[in-house]
Amino acid sequence: MPFINGAIPPSRTFDPVAARWTSLDGPHSSRYVLMVLLWVCSFLLVAIALFLRAAPMLRAIFREHLWTLPCFLAVLLALVPAHELIHALAYGCGLRSPNLIAGVWPKRGIAYVIYDTPLPRQRVLRMLVAPFLVLSVAPLFAAPFLSGPSLILLAFFSLLHAALCAGDAVTVLRLLRLTPPGAMIHNDGWDTYWGPSPSSTPPSAWRGTRRSA
Repeated sequence: MPFINGAIPPSRTFDPVAARWTSLDGPHSSRYVLMVLLWVCSFLLVAIALFLRAAPMLRAIFREHLWTLPCFLAVLLALVPAHELIHALAYGCGLRSPNLIAGVWPKRGIAYVIYDTPLPRQRVLRMLVAPFLVLSVAPLFAAPFLSGPSLILLAFFSLLHAALCAGDAVTVLRLLRLTPPGAMIHNDGWDTYWGPSPSSTPPSAWRGTRRSA
């Protein structure tokens, strides 16, 4: 799995423009940017409000049990790497695949994982929702067994991670609204395209050795 420091690289394997695939970026792109901001602000504001309300109690715990603050910070820092690792696993293509690319884009403040070969829409949707289900929804099943600071921290981290899922959530919405169920999905740099099965595309659209998805 290659690691990139910078922008999402252009595809090395497939040219969706040459294959006449349809771009998801269009005149309504600004609407989706607004949706991302609304999603982030909604979850983030609730998480911050919850944390500030519990701050006096948490400060007392951090002072009394010195190990709790490093643990809190470690979980906080691990959210993004864990999120991207779940994306990588949810592709179902193996972490050692040369087509699986991870990266950090400091200029935009984002981390990403992409698979550089067209994939079925259903698999892409599964990849997109996996971190939200694992890190925001699944931990909530422990809520009935917790109370006090533990419950507050569980809710805080669940909400904070949900805010990180804004781009995934909006992409899921775009795929559901703008692509048919049997579509194939492919990223060429920052742009996302959809089209029919690669077997029906011209050979000129493949930029390198065709690899199995």
